[in-house]
Amino acid sequence: MSGGHLAGELVGPGRSRALARVAAVVLAGSIAAIPAVAQRPSRAEASARLDSLARAFVAAGQTPGLAIFVLRGADTLLLHGYGFANLEDNAPATPRTVFRIGSLTKQFTAAAVLQLVQEGRVSLDDTIQRFLPTYPTRGHRVTIRHLLTHTSGIKSYTSIDHFDVNRDRPADSLIAAFSAEPFDFPPGERYGYSNSGYFLLGAVLERVTGYPYDRVVRERLAAPLGLADTRYCFVEPVIPRRAAGYEPSRAGFVNAEYNAMSQPFAAGGLCSTVLDLVAWTRALFSGHVVRPALLDSMTTPGRLNDGSATRYGFGLSIGAIEGQRRIWHGGSINGFTAALDHFPDHDLTVAVLVNSPGADMGRFIAAVDRAALGLRPQAAATTSPR
Repeated sequence: MSGGHLAGELVGPGRSRALARVAAVVLAGSIAAIPAVAQRPSRAEASARLDSLARAFVAAGQTPGLAIFVLRGADTLLLHGYGFANLEDNAPATPRTVFRIGSLTKQFTAAAVLQLVQEGRVSLDDTIQRFLPTYPTRGHRVTIRHLLTHTSGIKSYTSIDHFDVNRDRPADSLIAAFSAEPFDFPPGERYGYSNSGYFLLGAVLERVTGYPYDRVVRERLAAPLGLADTRYCFVEPVIPRRAAGYEPSRAGFVNAEYNAMSQPFAAGGLCSTVLDLVAWTRALFSGHVVRPALLDSMTTPGRLNDGSATRYGFGLSIGAIEGQRRIWHGGSINGFTAALDHFPDHDLTVAVLVNSPGADMGRFIAAVDRAALGLRPQAAATTSPR
């Protein structure tokens, strides 16, 4: 659920270096074959390039299955599934396949918090002790804004040594575990990606609304927006079209290690489809989730105590590709990797979901973004916060 593979992630066994090397060679060849484009490519040109990239990614053994949706304005550049959602049943991956989305969950959590701000029930400058009075802040003033922007200094529970991510435990037990850790830095002093911060935001949502987090997402976000396949990814319920997660091994793909879904919570516990994720992004950026002023705060880099800016807003990263504004996030959880990129100046949205760690996912997404924008291909990868 965090940047990188081990530092803050709910992940299983290690990736196969051999598969990664093969994937890099195949993907590099596919990228090199794309001609440089000086202007926006036609729909047909972009679709062909994107399809080629997706096919190469799966053929290289990066993932059993992949679903992708690239929408530019009203033009669907690519909406397709590749490979398998479930290897045991030979079930194909499609745009309606439901994947775990890991830390893409954070933008849903942030939006739900901002809805409470809009209703006057929460302030961004409220301290967390207003809602969680027993949380030990060790003399620090930790605000809702700090949690949203990863500037609280609260240690991410997924980075605690020997922390068992595969053990089901109540929320108060998990909070007690990471609250016992020292702060990584005083609030506002620097940026430090923290799944603990978003876990606490989920607890705040539950305290203010009186509903469990999954109901908050369902009733305040998914149902009003018609996101029928976006929900909390509990293990027990039968979820139609749910993908199985896999990890690479020397013998090929194997089932991903079990992940206790009580742990990712508001930091990374949702499932969705590429169709729902693009619909969500369009609804968010058209003002159907929170009013424009709050959307601006969500997509504006946070500020540290010294006035310097981070590259993270509320549940979203902010950056650019060759001057083209990019608002984005990645997600990773046992057996799954996700990416959701939006280029507001081009009305372009890219959603990619795979059922594997996708060792070369960053490079693949960078290539997809550039192909959709009509930019010259390059080999450099882009690392996503997950």
